[in-house]
Amino acid sequence: MSPFFVLNAAVPGGIASAAGSLTSAGVRRLRVLIAEDDPTNRLVTTRMLQRMGHAVEAASDGAEAVRLLQATACDLVLMDMQMPVMDGIAATRLIRSAPEPLGTVPIVGLTGNSEAEHERACLDAGMNGFITKPVTTRRLTAAITAVLQASMAPSVPETETHAPLLDEAFMRRLGEEIGPDGALDAMEMFLEDAPERRAAMRRALDAGASRALHREAHALAGAARNVGLVRLGDSAFGLQKTLETASDPDPAEIDQLFQLLADSTALAMEWKMRQAALLRGDVPFDADPR
Repeated sequence: MSPFFVLNAAVPGGIASAAGSLTSAGVRRLRVLIAEDDPTNRLVTTRMLQRMGHAVEAASDGAEAVRLLQATACDLVLMDMQMPVMDGIAATRLIRSAPEPLGTVPIVGLTGNSEAEHERACLDAGMNGFITKPVTTRRLTAAITAVLQASMAPSVPETETHAPLLDEAFMRRLGEEIGPDGALDAMEMFLEDAPERRAAMRRALDAGASRALHREAHALAGAARNVGLVRLGDSAFGLQKTLETASDPDPAEIDQLFQLLADSTALAMEWKMRQAALLRGDVPFDADPR
C-alpha cells in the first residue's frame, strides 16, 4: 500500500497565498500549517518543510489549528489524526463546514496507521489524502506535488525489513533532510520526552485508563519512528492496535514495550553523544568514528 494517496486533490481556492514564489527546487513556495501534538514529530516535519523552502505555522491540537487558519491564510494543512482537545478528524470536519477560502484549504492527514478504515476516515472527514508516518521528505514532496498539480503523485513503498532497534541509515537520511543539528535536536527532544511518556503510560495502566494508554502508545509510536527507533515504534503501534479491541492489554506486551523503551533510549543516548562529538570535531555527519 502506498504511504500517500490523493482521492481528490483538486480543491478550489487552495493555492493562493504563495502564488508566484518558488523554492530553490522550482516548487511553488507554500505556507504550510502543521497540526501535530507530539513535539518530536512537529520539529522533524517543520525542519523538513523549511529546508524545502516552505513557510511553516504549527499547532499542537486541532482546535489551535482551526484558530490559526481563521487568522492566517495557508496553502496546505498537514493534520495529525489523533490529538488532544480536538482530533484531526473533528478539526477537518469543522474546517470543511466553513465558507471559502478556509473551507477549501487542502488537508493531508498524518497517520501511523495505513489500514483501510483509517484511510476511509481521512477521506470521509474531507481530507484530500494522507501520509503514513514516519514523515519523510519524499512523502512530503509527493503530497505537495499532488496538491499543486491536483493529480496523483505516488511514491514507491519502502521495502519492509526486519526492524532494527535503531535504524542508523534512517538517521543519516534525516540528517541530510533537516540538517545534522536538526536530527540531533529531534533525538534530544525524544530523549527529553521519553521518561514522562513512560510515566504517563504507567499511570494509565495503574488507573485502568485504556483510552489514555492508547493515546500515549500512539504518540510514542510516531515519535520513535521519526527518530529511527523502529522496533520501539512497531511495539508501541502494536499496543495501540491491541487497545482498539481490548481494554486490558497483555502484561507481557507491556513488559516488552517498556524493555524496548529502555533499550532504545540507551541506544539513542549513545547515538546522540557520538553524533554531538563528531559535529564538534567538524567530522561529516554520522561518519564512522573509527
